[in-house]
Amino acid sequence: MYHQHFQLTQPPFQQEPDPQFLFQHPEWEALSRSLLADILQGPPLIKLIGTVGTGKTFLCRFISDQLPRSHEVIHIDNPVGAFDDLVRIICLGLGTNLADKKEPVDPVEELFHLLKTSKNRGIKTVLIVDEAEKTFLATLERLIRFSCENDQDLALTLLLSGRPELQANLKQLSVFYSKVDTGPDYTLPPLNEELTSQYLRFRIKTAGPDRKTSDDLFTEAAVARIFHLSQGNLRTINDLAEKALQAAGAQQATHIQANHILYPSTQRSRKKSSWSVPLKVIPRNKYIAGAVAGLVVLVVFIGLLTRSDNDQQTTDAPMAVTQTVEEEHEVPSEDRDHIAMDLRDEQETAVVEVEETEEPPAIVDTTPRDGDAIFQERLRASAGWVAGAYRGEYTIYVLQLSSDQVEAEISALLVEDVYYQARNQLYLLRYNTVPPSIHVFHGRYATMDAAWQAWDTLPAPLQQKHPQPLAISEALELPRN
Repeated sequence: MYHQHFQLTQPPFQQEPDPQFLFQHPEWEALSRSLLADILQGPPLIKLIGTVGTGKTFLCRFISDQLPRSHEVIHIDNPVGAFDDLVRIICLGLGTNLADKKEPVDPVEELFHLLKTSKNRGIKTVLIVDEAEKTFLATLERLIRFSCENDQDLALTLLLSGRPELQANLKQLSVFYSKVDTGPDYTLPPLNEELTSQYLRFRIKTAGPDRKTSDDLFTEAAVARIFHLSQGNLRTINDLAEKALQAAGAQQATHIQANHILYPSTQRSRKKSSWSVPLKVIPRNKYIAGAVAGLVVLVVFIGLLTRSDNDQQTTDAPMAVTQTVEEEHEVPSEDRDHIAMDLRDEQETAVVEVEETEEPPAIVDTTPRDGDAIFQERLRASAGWVAGAYRGEYTIYVLQLSSDQVEAEISALLVEDVYYQARNQLYLLRYNTVPPSIHVFHGRYATMDAAWQAWDTLPAPLQQKHPQPLAISEALELPRN
């Protein structure tokens, strides 16, 4: 582990929220103070928007800890289900399990009663719905209506936290319910390059308070590279910094250099590439191989006996010929022993040769490659890829080219082996800049973790481009940025 090498007492870039690693820069402090003040004032609806990995969950947990005892906080982390299902969860958070009721009750009426009782006791309820973009639109509408229409009777504040897709969902609902647009909106931005540097320094200092050297562990070039690849996204910064520490620690380096960032080929064990199908399926253990070979010989022998019996039933002439040949060429018993030994030696040699033989040569694809046709086909396929932005999907940013002949350059690229083999997973985003530019992405993934796992399986030539997992919604903004 790199902890001892860098004089760290704990992992500095773990993804799980930990209060001691909360980086409170001035912009973040201003936003958290304003959000906390709004919750204390008790509006029925507050919205917090941020892309994946910007620290929304961390901020919500921090705000919960700052609220006075007169506020009861209920967190819903996975708001998938019907409205009544969410109501039962809220009731459970308020100390009442509706499943324990002897008689059936209306969940909404029970929730209203519980919240009314809390208000009479001087308790305000704050309902925080994290990843609210996953909530069904009908459920989201009823939840907002319940909070806004009972504002005078219940001391309830609904905080919806989610990705930009939540904003799109709320915009749809505003057509049917105008109060969706009420209440304060907050946007959690990513870090700039200077804040990224401060964040890395803060995390290292927190994880290694007794470090003997006061030098910055990450060089300026490393910080610049991390910011370029992460664009200030906290989750991505943590991931890149963690892998860089592992790479530098393995080399016994004293500082994190730019070449330690995204260093998968030599410092991280990679999964077998999904672009090549393993053809070497014969076991390496010679005993297992011998058993398999023996089994094959036995099956063939039984097949020959069966075939001989069938031939004997159909005709006698071939049998007579066979017998004559066998009698004329009968082998002495001692010669049979030598032949048997030779056969066993050949079988064992064959097994050893199978064991030591490398993978068979790859089959060469001689099909003509039409780069222009592949280019047009991947452009058409990219329409479905763009729709993934509305489903909260992720992708891997591979590269970007800008030139007056960019289409011809991409077409030529697509017939190269590594891109040709991966062509069915490549998507192209064309943008009318000056000069024109095309961005190339790989795959569609349901989660960021799935995108990182796919990153592990990319061929080495693609990994040398330093591809970056990100949300498709963020990818669509790259040309504008």
